[in-house]
Amino acid sequence: MSQPGQGRPWLWPLVILLLAAALRLTYLLHPTLDADMALTGLMAMHILQGELPVFFWGQPYCGSIEAFLAAPVFAVLGPSERALMLAPLLVSLAFVWITYLVTTDMWGRRAGLVAMLLAAVPPFYLAWVSVLPRAAYIEIPTLSLLLVWLAFRIVHRRGSAWLYFAYGLTAGVGLWTHFLIAYALLPSAVYIWLADKRILWRRQMLYLLAGLLLGGLPLWLYNLSHHLATFAYLARPRPVVGAWQAFLGLVVLAVPTLLGVFQDGTMTPVVPVVSYLSWGLGLTLLLYVLYLCRHAFKDLLRLSVAQDDGGLLWLGLIACLALVVSLAGESAEATRRHYVPLFCAMFPLAGLAYARLSEKSPPLAGLVLVFMLASNLAGLYLSSALTNPALLKRYQAQEQSTQRLLAALESWGVRRAYAPVYWDAMRLTFAARERIIFAEPFFAHYPPYTRAVDADPHPAWVLGRHSQDVVEMFATLGASFRLERPGGFWCFLDITPPPHALAEVPSQGWRALASGHTQDAPLAWDRRADTRWSPHAYQKPGQFFQLDLGRVVPGVCMLHLHSGNYSDMPRLLKVDVSSDGRQWQKVARLTQRPGAYHWIAGKPMTSLTSPREDVYFPPRPVRFIRLTQAGKATRHYWSLAELAVFTAAGPARPVDAGAAAAAVRASGALAVYADAFLAANLPLALAPPRLARERFPEWTAGLDERSFQAPAPGSLVALPLYAADGARRIWQAAGLSFQETQAGGYHLFWGPAPRPALRPLALPPGSSAAASAGRPERALDHKLASRWSTGRARRAGDFYELRLPTALDLAGLTLTSPDSPQDLSERLRLEASADGAAWQPVQFKTAGLGPFVFGGDLLLTSRSSRLLLAFPPIKAKALRLTLLEGHRYFGWSFNELDLLGPGRSTPRRP
Repeated sequence: MSQPGQGRPWLWPLVILLLAAALRLTYLLHPTLDADMALTGLMAMHILQGELPVFFWGQPYCGSIEAFLAAPVFAVLGPSERALMLAPLLVSLAFVWITYLVTTDMWGRRAGLVAMLLAAVPPFYLAWVSVLPRAAYIEIPTLSLLLVWLAFRIVHRRGSAWLYFAYGLTAGVGLWTHFLIAYALLPSAVYIWLADKRILWRRQMLYLLAGLLLGGLPLWLYNLSHHLATFAYLARPRPVVGAWQAFLGLVVLAVPTLLGVFQDGTMTPVVPVVSYLSWGLGLTLLLYVLYLCRHAFKDLLRLSVAQDDGGLLWLGLIACLALVVSLAGESAEATRRHYVPLFCAMFPLAGLAYARLSEKSPPLAGLVLVFMLASNLAGLYLSSALTNPALLKRYQAQEQSTQRLLAALESWGVRRAYAPVYWDAMRLTFAARERIIFAEPFFAHYPPYTRAVDADPHPAWVLGRHSQDVVEMFATLGASFRLERPGGFWCFLDITPPPHALAEVPSQGWRALASGHTQDAPLAWDRRADTRWSPHAYQKPGQFFQLDLGRVVPGVCMLHLHSGNYSDMPRLLKVDVSSDGRQWQKVARLTQRPGAYHWIAGKPMTSLTSPREDVYFPPRPVRFIRLTQAGKATRHYWSLAELAVFTAAGPARPVDAGAAAAAVRASGALAVYADAFLAANLPLALAPPRLARERFPEWTAGLDERSFQAPAPGSLVALPLYAADGARRIWQAAGLSFQETQAGGYHLFWGPAPRPALRPLALPPGSSAAASAGRPERALDHKLASRWSTGRARRAGDFYELRLPTALDLAGLTLTSPDSPQDLSERLRLEASADGAAWQPVQFKTAGLGPFVFGGDLLLTSRSSRLLLAFPPIKAKALRLTLLEGHRYFGWSFNELDLLGPGRSTPRRP
């Protein structure tokens, strides 16, 4: 190869490029996609319909560049698996070509051709990345190559101002595509700065910034309109490992996989013994490159790159990736895709090593090259369905299974189906070319899909895994269904709920015993979003919650168990009932499964974010209900945010979304809070805005996925008929007036008016306070940063006393505790004194000042860190609060105490 293609310099690059295309096309003979890849295809289909997605559906990062590349291919060839895989294939050919150009520019034609040949006949992992439409994982190595090349030309080829613009443009497109571009951006930017320390103040910097702004325009515009969602996502907490463990994972697992040593995700060699030699050879060549760059390293110590011929750029990329991965604690066991930027350094450096080695020992250089190509070809041979019969059989079986499923569903008239497993939903939707829509019930990667399935009154359920779990959960729900097994999938059809209408059992007179914190048991039925019962201990066998309804209730048939937090769901729950507390009947046994299953408008539903489990059993007389937690969780509590008990109340009534929607329109409502079924049958314009969860940090995890509502003209709440009485009591207790009607199996409430007016009063100078413990004056200093606290668990008899210099007309007070809302106990006695000596009890009502919370099938109240005590107008010079009940865990504290008098103003809901 000393004078390859001397007369025709384009010949060898063209031959190598055709070889690269031929090898990659073999993967298209038997295409197979997972959900991520299918989602890219669905995005491309929607781009042809006029949509302009910024990012990969369902996440605020990873640009849609690959979908935009696939769209014109679909326009010419039509949507298909092969057409979809052509888009990354074409990008991979650009990667091969740019590898040649970059390496040739740095070290000559010989190095360029070898680098190009190795990129054309790559390790099997890059061959996969080259054809699998995974959104960004061939685009990022290609953009990284281009970015490093532009930096090299800026420094060593005296690039024009437009070269700076091209560098910024490539960096911007790379940042939009995926932040993995940082591994090339950081070292290349430092390289430019080392060559010109004054670059930040030169005119060329304006060109660079203009390119960066233009290239990343989708990223910048999206984040300006979405509260910096991309950067907030990147800053979220995530599982990490130690820096040394992360580095070892990179060296021992990730790099060998990229080199084609191991099968992906395992430590099994692709070719026994030979593959390990490839790993050793790769490390040896890296050490050789470090030796070749020794003079450049000496120059680098003087903060100069004048003697570098490009090697420092690639070594800087490798070092940057290793450093960031180690410091970030990213585990190589989770994924190897995040390390693909290494490919853009791997081939140019291999070309450099070959070129320099061939100058000293051509036979040795040739032997090394032949070994690398042979190792790569072995991996390609074993990873291609064309040459691997077992792999071909698996791909064909998957395709046949999918087609049998789709044919069966179409023959049954199914056009909408829930697929709780993401890896099924998107893949099947693309395979059906959207003739059938499959959607996850609990996460909307593409909301129109979920909305379409939600709007169907009788969708099918389709699963390829966790199928037995769903059979058991449907049995727990009391569902009737037809089960079919086309293509090995589990299809649940004609799903119907139990034949009873439900009536909620009022909670008056309820009592409970529990394995821990029995005094908190009433929190499980208080209809508050910010409270729950929990034993405050990690889940272990033997924990229990036993409810006494106070009397034998005939016809009990259903329980609703809200955990408030998916991680707090019981790992194994046994449900027993009794009419006398002595003889018990087992009615259910639940193990934790993906999602929590419950009924919505006669349809089974599951959720991860607002978990509720419905337990059905044939109607019977019940007084006692015992929930026994028999599983084990080393990091999570068991909790009950809300518990509801229902009786059978005649035959079930059909749900008619059309009739309910007509009643909603007639009400003139501007924002409607409804379950997923009714909401999907209403215009999107009626969807209510969500309040930011950050305003209510004390609420349990999971509530951020619910809709929050402050009473306002134009708002409407649609609830199941069985929830009407509870909602009515909540609004009436809050002093709200409203309108209501029934339609289509829903009870509609709308037009809530504000609560009776109260007027804030300023504490007069000279006011003082006393308490059973702590520093009571802190609650009167108008500083939320300070608070009064008992400094220990609260006890019955603890008191807080406010003394005023003169008597005031009072009608209420508020207690504010933003940091510890659980410390706001409502088990209080309030006394007032007109002269500071004689005390009289004051009857009062408590209310939270937070927004109402719509929980899907019930209305909840909340305090949002503020508790209101309202009472008839009195004239008082002193007030005293006394605790009626202690607590083993929580203290008693509040940051501010504020007085209210009769008047027109009202404490405003946040």
